[in-house]
Amino acid sequence: MKRLLTFLRSIVPTDVFQLVFLTGVVCVFTSSRIPWWPRRLLESSETHIGPTQNEAMLVAMQVFLTVALYLVIFGSVAGYFASFWPSKRPLRLILAAVCLPLVLSITLILRKFFQLGHTTSSVLHFKSEPESFPAWVYLNASKLPTGFIFSAIGIALILIFAVRLSIGGSSLPLSSPIKDVLDEATTDVWPRLRALIFVLVGPYFLLSSLLALLIIGLPQIFLHARSLKLTEILSYVNSVLGAGLLVSTALVILGKQGIQSLLGSLRFPQSRSLLMAVFVPVAINDSVPFARYVVDRVDWAAHNFGRFSPPQFVSYFSFENIWHPFVVLTIFAAFAEEMVFRGMLLPKLIDRYGLHRGIFFTGLSWAAMHFHSDGYPGLSVGGVLLHLASRILLCLGLNYAFAWMTLRQGSILPAAIFHATWNLLTTFPDQFGFSWEPEFRIAFLAVVAYALYRFWPIRPERYPNARPPGRGTGASCSVGRVE
Repeated sequence: MKRLLTFLRSIVPTDVFQLVFLTGVVCVFTSSRIPWWPRRLLESSETHIGPTQNEAMLVAMQVFLTVALYLVIFGSVAGYFASFWPSKRPLRLILAAVCLPLVLSITLILRKFFQLGHTTSSVLHFKSEPESFPAWVYLNASKLPTGFIFSAIGIALILIFAVRLSIGGSSLPLSSPIKDVLDEATTDVWPRLRALIFVLVGPYFLLSSLLALLIIGLPQIFLHARSLKLTEILSYVNSVLGAGLLVSTALVILGKQGIQSLLGSLRFPQSRSLLMAVFVPVAINDSVPFARYVVDRVDWAAHNFGRFSPPQFVSYFSFENIWHPFVVLTIFAAFAEEMVFRGMLLPKLIDRYGLHRGIFFTGLSWAAMHFHSDGYPGLSVGGVLLHLASRILLCLGLNYAFAWMTLRQGSILPAAIFHATWNLLTTFPDQFGFSWEPEFRIAFLAVVAYALYRFWPIRPERYPNARPPGRGTGASCSVGRVE
């Protein structure tokens, strides 16, 4: 327990309020993916307009929200930038580049909601008295969409940090409590590594969205391609090119050192590690249906033997999607993420922060990249927070298993196979409605990861820069095999 507490203290920023600021930025960044449509306000609206005008108004509202949310995205990305890069005037940066666009966007959106839900005297004229606006906000606060509430929480946290920053109680960028970080070996690569992490957790989704627009959106707009089959094919092409975009983005930012790290991680591992990479995810994901089969089989033997046929083992496992083309796409996505995170980021972060901290920060960066790509339909504020917590815990658990395989074998291939198998199995539908299955998977994964490091540890002395801080420095960390 003492070692765990020491580790937790070493990964929390020196100034705890920096964590408050970062949490606020994450909330705002994630809010752009949470529903903003004012469904409850529309249901309680007193407006009475015809169907044609109503449809036009709703379309205009959707366009307005799309444009306004880009201000939210800009402010949150600027918050990530302030978290990573030092500034001579961090308070001015926060107020001008983070708070101003965020407050402006949610004010405009809130004003639009007010107009939409307010009594109308005609189709084009709203009785939107300025003095009634604050009262309307107070009365309808519980009806505001989840995305709006989540972004407001994020802005409040950012403003709390800004107040503390103005009185000299906090600072930026994020600072580590580790005083003997291995800077000497990574002075040249750290700025590039920091830039890559910033791009992946922040603006990278804009690149992937632009790619999707070029591959899927434009053909449908200009070629009037409405065929479901064509759309499906274009989605496959976009997924493959998206995997290439992720790897190429990392290589462009890291340059020569990224290429060297990637090439060094593409060696062929031992065959038993490949078998393990398939067995472990299958064991974790299929443990629930297997346990259900055992219980039903015992129940049948005790009460229904000779009366009914026994439960069929294969019926407890769903393989209906096994031949679907998206199976191949999961392989491309898994290999791309392993190339970037375990092939390039992992050894560099181990160089800088030591073995376990480097693994932890790799997993945290990997989880943060998924914040904007995840979907949050129909979730409350508490549901979104639970989803984010589950995403972080799942990615940390998987990352520890992937990192163990990569460091033990000196290759990302076992981790990529593990990753692809995991993605494939989690797409199969749950036939039994086990509501705690995601949490069970995370707990089982944590047990497996702990067992791997407990009984087959990655020995720090075999990696000069992978040892815990305080034991000297080394030249470089090469991801190699530990016998």
